[in-house]
Amino acid sequence: MPSGIYIHKSPSEETREKLRQAQLGIPKNGLQEKNHQWKGEQAGLRAIHIWVAKWKGRPETCEGCGKSGLTGCQINWANIDHKYRRVLEDYIRLCSKCHGEYDSKNGFRKRKGTYLDFKEYFEFQEFKKQRLSN
Repeated sequence: MPSGIYIHKSPSEETREKLRQAQLGIPKNGLQEKNHQWKGEQAGLRAIHIWVAKWKGRPETCEGCGKSGLTGCQINWANIDHKYRRVLEDYIRLCSKCHGEYDSKNGFRKRKGTYLDFKEYFEFQEFKKQRLSN
């Protein structure tokens, strides 16, 4: 290829701003609801938690016990009423211990072994065997 033909031009300020917004995940139209893939209230739990983390950030302090310096799976976004709607005020940041206590106290979490009684367990095992044999 001949040299000197390809001249690099710096991007304009408008192009730079568009690139910055794309890196930040800001949609072109400014509203996520206008996106053709927007699911709204039908989004899965993981998608809603990602949405909450995007808009509320990732604080390091538990709102229950006040423990700070928590990261990753040590601290979670807890849904107050367990309806998992897109309402930012409906989520609080709790450490794993406080989250478990909150869910247990409010009847949202059952202890292991209480999901199925003995009869239901065997019916489930039979169902699994039939499904695998087909």
